[in-house]
Amino acid sequence: MILQSFLFPNEVCGESRLYYRVLGTYREEDLACKGKNRVRIVLAPDSVFSSDTYMNLMDADSWRKYTKVEQAYLCVTVAGSGKLILMEMGEKGEEDRKRREWYFCEKEARTYSWGILEEDLRGMLYFRLEAETEVVFYGAFYFSEDRVERDIKISLIICTYKREEQLAKNLERLGESDFFREGFWQNKKLCIRVVDNSSELKIKEEWKRENWYFYSNRNTGGAGGFTRGILETQKDQGRFLATHILLMDDDVEFHIETFYRLFALLSYIKEDYLMEVVAGRMFCLDQRTVQYTASDVWNGGVIQHIGACQDMVKREFLYRMNQERGEYSGWWFACFPMEYTIENLPMPFFLHCDDVEYGLRHGGQPIILNGIQVWHERSLSRQSAVIHYYDVRNAAFTNARIGYAKQYLLKCWFLEFLGNIRHGQWQREYMKLLAIEDYQKGEDWLYQIDSEKNHQRICLEARRKVSVFFVLKKEIWVWIKVFCR
Repeated sequence: MILQSFLFPNEVCGESRLYYRVLGTYREEDLACKGKNRVRIVLAPDSVFSSDTYMNLMDADSWRKYTKVEQAYLCVTVAGSGKLILMEMGEKGEEDRKRREWYFCEKEARTYSWGILEEDLRGMLYFRLEAETEVVFYGAFYFSEDRVERDIKISLIICTYKREEQLAKNLERLGESDFFREGFWQNKKLCIRVVDNSSELKIKEEWKRENWYFYSNRNTGGAGGFTRGILETQKDQGRFLATHILLMDDDVEFHIETFYRLFALLSYIKEDYLMEVVAGRMFCLDQRTVQYTASDVWNGGVIQHIGACQDMVKREFLYRMNQERGEYSGWWFACFPMEYTIENLPMPFFLHCDDVEYGLRHGGQPIILNGIQVWHERSLSRQSAVIHYYDVRNAAFTNARIGYAKQYLLKCWFLEFLGNIRHGQWQREYMKLLAIEDYQKGEDWLYQIDSEKNHQRICLEARRKVSVFFVLKKEIWVWIKVFCR
């Protein structure tokens, strides 16, 4: 089974330094490949090409830690004459180590396969091409002949709300993948379930395919939409026996290779990690080489992003990029074992913090692996008074579940209050107070309300003009109720 394939930069528009480095003269050439552009790289004589990048490093330590992979092969397709060297990246300024080297010499494109010895399958591996003549590099991949341990089937759930254009692009990319092509090992291993919270999505003719399902849903927010997808997956277990559920936002961008690496990882995974979540990193849409987070630590609401805002072009961030693990994974791309989702459904938070509570309830540490990631808009650019209500209310419910409610409420009362006064944000303070009032009603209230109608109420309150006197009066009343409870 292929463990990971070489990624080229124009499969999703991206910065080439995330994919390869070249010392010397080279050029990229586009190839027509099944209606899409793909790159080949032409190296001038005496140029050196290397794959020591975020997208194309092979983390042999992670593959051996999490999976039963014990041996691997490197396959490279090239034309020309030169030398290929298997390298191991050095840590903390150490020089990179040469593991193996092989020669190639063919005028026409040829795929070479070289075995990686067991003692060499460790550390962060990459390959270098040293061109003697002009060399054309077409692609590469690592594969293993170890017995596949598990028959993985994933139910991909996409919750959407009035984003048909972005959704259509992602469905097109998925539809062209090996998951829906006869003769490929991935065929019929993926089921796509789109939950439409607007109930306005027009189903295109090309979307009417096997293992593609579309559900009209009331606007129950992301939590409600993903919950509907989980329930539909459970009902469909007799036909499509899903082993995992993958939650993904409708407005992300991704490489289809992300899904292939995820399937390979899960197919070989060890028993010790069978129940763990696999987290997809989030990269920034506006700064495409920058990792927003790999996974997250809650800290009672003071969120710590693992690998926050690291420019993944820089080699200094690469050696340990898969080693530090967080507490939960964002739902831009989060893969859960089906066994966990059968016993656990998300809380009906509508917006925000649903992924936090669900991940903390799971209690594990998400597995992260380079190349399993998406590009997504940063949440900082989407703040509003309505969002602040959900942030405060849902964080309070989450902290109550982990025994941190009192500390969180004190922080809301004092620090949040001082900050809003200093900046004159009385509307924001008012929405915070509404959130605390609703939190005081308890979890039963959360499960009993009509989340769509409650959201309409919150949107109206966010547009309400409030005076300083009105907010301060409400401040006193709300916190008297809180501290007397």
